[in-house]
Amino acid sequence: MDASLFKTTQITERVRAQFRFEVFNIFNLVNWANPVTNFSSGSFGLLTNTRNGGSAPGVGLGEPRNVQLALKILF
Repeated sequence: MDASLFKTTQITERVRAQFRFEVFNIFNLVNWANPVTNFSSGSFGLLTNTRNGGSAPGVGLGEPRNVQLALKILF
């Protein structure tokens, strides 16, 4: 579950600033990958990795909680 807060402030008639606060994996839940399926491995059937959807470091599935702050200028 992700959450976002946005606050937009008018600077001039045509320019606005938007402050963004975003939290990914807000409850810090682990999303495990499939267990090891190699019989000859000493770790057969164990969950050893988390899922990483999209290969994005810190933002994909199974990643720990991540907080992001941003300032966006709209014109």
